[in-house]
Amino acid sequence: ETLENCLHFDTTEQCANHLREHPLKDYTILLKGSRANKLESLLELL
Repeated sequence: ETLENCLHFDTTEQCANHLREHPLKDYTILLKGSRANKLESLLELL
């Protein structure tokens, strides 16, 4: 498989903004980052 359907964000806030503007439904989502990234803040948007 290719990575053409992957998105990368430099900050958690950039990712949150994207998720607010482009809500997801019926997707498998993989999040990777250190605890410092506070990715749990994105859970309400997924």
